[in-house]
Amino acid sequence: MTSVTSLQTTMYRHEAKDIVRNAVRASDYDAVFFVGSGCTGAVHKLIHNLHLEKPPIVITGPFEHHSNMLPWRHLAAKVIRLNTDKCGNVSVHHLEEVLSTERMRANELGCSLIVCLAAASNVTGILVDVDKFSAVVHRHGGLVFWDYATAAPYVKIDMNPVVSGPNHGLVYKDAVYFSMHKFVGGVQTPGVLIAKKVLFKAGEKHPDGCGGGSVCFVRRNHQVYLKDVEEREEGGTPAIVESIRAGLVMQLKEAVTSEVIVSREAAIVKRAWMRFKSSPNLLVLGGDEAPRLPIFSVVVRHVFPDISTSGGQQELTPCERPMFLHHTFVAALLNDLFGVQCRAGCVCAGPYAMDLLGIDETLAKLYEDALVTSEVPVCRVQKTFDNVSREVLRPGFTRFSIPYFMSDEEANFVLEAVCFVADYGWAFLPLYSYDAMTGEWKHRQYDQLEDRQWLGHIKYTKEGMVWRRAKVKARSALPGGLQVRLLRTVFALRNVFCCD
Repeated sequence: MTSVTSLQTTMYRHEAKDIVRNAVRASDYDAVFFVGSGCTGAVHKLIHNLHLEKPPIVITGPFEHHSNMLPWRHLAAKVIRLNTDKCGNVSVHHLEEVLSTERMRANELGCSLIVCLAAASNVTGILVDVDKFSAVVHRHGGLVFWDYATAAPYVKIDMNPVVSGPNHGLVYKDAVYFSMHKFVGGVQTPGVLIAKKVLFKAGEKHPDGCGGGSVCFVRRNHQVYLKDVEEREEGGTPAIVESIRAGLVMQLKEAVTSEVIVSREAAIVKRAWMRFKSSPNLLVLGGDEAPRLPIFSVVVRHVFPDISTSGGQQELTPCERPMFLHHTFVAALLNDLFGVQCRAGCVCAGPYAMDLLGIDETLAKLYEDALVTSEVPVCRVQKTFDNVSREVLRPGFTRFSIPYFMSDEEANFVLEAVCFVADYGWAFLPLYSYDAMTGEWKHRQYDQLEDRQWLGHIKYTKEGMVWRRAKVKARSALPGGLQVRLLRTVFALRNVFCCD
């Protein structure tokens, strides 16, 4: 180091990595990496370094995010997806059955046996007993890689737990990866990969992303890479500020403690289930038997109100199957009426979403045919869609979460908002229209680009940077006078916000 500023900056970054290392109880046999593109980058870095001479047999859980699924599909000789049990969690019995069979096959083929599991579902928040599953995998001679993207901000992460009994020495994790940006305060932070150093054999000859900072010496026709795996695998100029922020974010979680977070979130889940029971049109995916984080994916059933009776429901003919409000419409209502942020879609866990929605492979193929042409797949970020105009047909649900730092008042507000939309959202359908190409629902009197702010409005002068703020059209807080309509609807529909 040639200056005090560079020395201090480097020390900050090293300390940030040590904060993460200590938080997950990594040992001297574990390496910690900051990875630029979250879990996706972590998985690819891990795969590159595994030095797999033959395609492995890979077993994945039912909850897997696409980031922990698709890379293995293009690498493995065979990918086996586990089932869920009757409570909605990963079936440990199915895992044991598959491991017993595939272990022999892996020995015959001379390939690795790898199990990739999510510590928690990003769709339902259902939590997996990571120690129990790690022990099962190691007992059968496999490697177990854990995707903690959803769970990491809340639960304890322990790379090397110490337990007694039959699982002693078997509950360690071979690799763990997660995205720091999902933590409180984690905006603009890198992904994190923690893995056993013994897995990084390939990097000794050819590091992933080799470049400046990864070499010991470079001649005209030869190079010698660093022996330290953490230095060797982080070539190039790192995201310095982002890495330091990652350490602070983990430090904050450790200060709150996982015990406090888990206890608070268990109370939130209990509160949510109590409120959901009084809203029969709200279907919460994943059930209420398995332990979970307060992450809820819902669909809203639309029943046919019998106008001739006082709030009753008319009898449905066999042809009149229950219908559901479009998940993007539900998300739009929560935003427009209550300012509640949520996400609509399959949240990058397509196979699990299909399981939850009851979509078998035959129906899934029909959806695929409707959504994808031979020329270009439908994508929300595309500027042109050719002749494709069916994104609105994409199946999905609406996901929202209630984090531990929300007050009871805020949590109750979110729950009441969700239940209001479940009970009376259908009444707002005439006020909205949808874009069949993008699947988006908008209020008929609202232009989402009307108040857009532009980077192009920034000017650089001798006095400094000047930003010309776009003019905002004066209007009520909700589009088209919905604020008044909402108040009238709330009182008219049996005082939905009033406590019994």
